[in-house]
Amino acid sequence: MAFFKSSVIFFVLAGVAFIIGAVLILRHRVRLAVVAAVCAFLLVATGGILSYRESQMQAIQAYTAEVDAGRKQTLIRKYQEAVELLRNVSTANPDKERTARAVALLQPVASGEEADSVASECPDANVLLCYAEALQIVSSYDGHITNRNVAENEPLQKLVEAIPVPYQGTLMERIVPFRQLIENRKSEAEREAELDAENAKAHEQAMREGHYGALRPGDAEEKVTAAMGEPDRVNESQTADGVIRQYVFRHNSKYVYVYTKNGVVTEVK
Repeated sequence: MAFFKSSVIFFVLAGVAFIIGAVLILRHRVRLAVVAAVCAFLLVATGGILSYRESQMQAIQAYTAEVDAGRKQTLIRKYQEAVELLRNVSTANPDKERTARAVALLQPVASGEEADSVASECPDANVLLCYAEALQIVSSYDGHITNRNVAENEPLQKLVEAIPVPYQGTLMERIVPFRQLIENRKSEAEREAELDAENAKAHEQAMREGHYGALRPGDAEEKVTAAMGEPDRVNESQTADGVIRQYVFRHNSKYVYVYTKNGVVTEVK
């Protein structure tokens, strides 16, 4: 706009110079008329250059605005695709490819150089990115994440803690229960750790008192580690009747198996 105003001024001055030159010709003052004509020519040339530069600047600005609008629409489409992906991803066993895709789509929207330009069209992008990255971590466990896994996974905990409380934004119907689930599993893991410590202490006492392995069907499952120590492994299966676990112990080169069902010891062999 500044170039445009300058060019107009130069054209107006050129017109004035031509008029002055014509008047001087009529008055037979040829030398002064020639000077006025030269000045008018220079003013016209300068005005033309400024006008050309102004038109170039306008073209650049129009192109930049068009490119910016295209980038903005691209970011908005990425956000919308990510929201639909996250809307249909299971929180218990997230699909690895979908969660990875959602993370990739949300990164430029949430923290890219142009993120601010689409903040109103893409609300809660930062929260959605935290949610997507948390789901991506959960997906690495292939549906077998345990309370202990949750408690030991600091990146997962930090991502969940970054979700505001209370949260009432996009996909709140999925994000709020997920956040609560992770928090509950962390609390449960802490409770289990305390119970394990108590069982270890009881186990040591049982060994001192000669009651090692005193475990019978009907006992509570919490007594298993107190009586037998830490298992080599635990196999778990979900049936129509409930949860069945097989605790596997190796003592004196022999295997001992303890079976529980719904929290009660059913067999020791």
